Amino acid sequence: MIQMTNLKNLYKDIKNKQMTYCIFNYTHNRIELEIMFDINPKPFKLLIIKKHSNKTLLLDILNGFKLDIFLSKEKYQILLDILDIKGGGTIPFSTKKFFKELNSAIPHQVMQYNLSNNLRYIISQVNNLDEANLVYIKCLIDWSKKENNKHATEKNRKKTKYLYPDVFEIIKDKNISVVYTNNKDYSKHTNIEDIEVING
Repeated sequence: MIQMTNLKNLYKDIKNKQMTYCIFNYTHNRIELEIMFDINPKPFKLLIIKKHSNKTLLLDILNGFKLDIFLSKEKYQILLDILDIKGGGTIPFSTKKFFKELNSAIPHQVMQYNLSNNLRYIISQVNNLDEANLVYIKCLIDWSKKENNKHATEKNRKKTKYLYPDVFEIIKDKNISVVYTNNKDYSKHTNIEDIEVING
């Protein structure tokens, strides 16, 4: 068990900015990774993603920002795979050394990060979001325009907060649902100005 000390300041900044998570880049021996620190679930989660792939490793961050470095055999193998490390080397791979190096690279503040569609898909799957395979915004439905008592669901709000935080910030206090699709023609819909609004 080691303490990921630099997550503490990052946690404070995520909380202060009323966000859910932070993503930052990290390179280990020329292997490019995306690291996601998510404070929404309990315990907190640290997601390691190999760039330009769907290879991921999800780890718990326990009270006091502690991380169990004694990974299960399966998780250890996944980490080796992510890092392109072949077994049987003369010097065994040290998870303690890897996570200490990662800890030293953790930013103290939330970094601006542009989500790729592949990253949105991974986040949706890992967090088991509503209709997890649908990650593109098709349109918005404004329920306030009709007196039908319909409203945006918590599942829909949670999904939008994770996948499109900028859109969420604009609609979070409004009775608006986001309609998702897996049609890549809608992948350009990342700014709210581009998205059609339908009156519910």
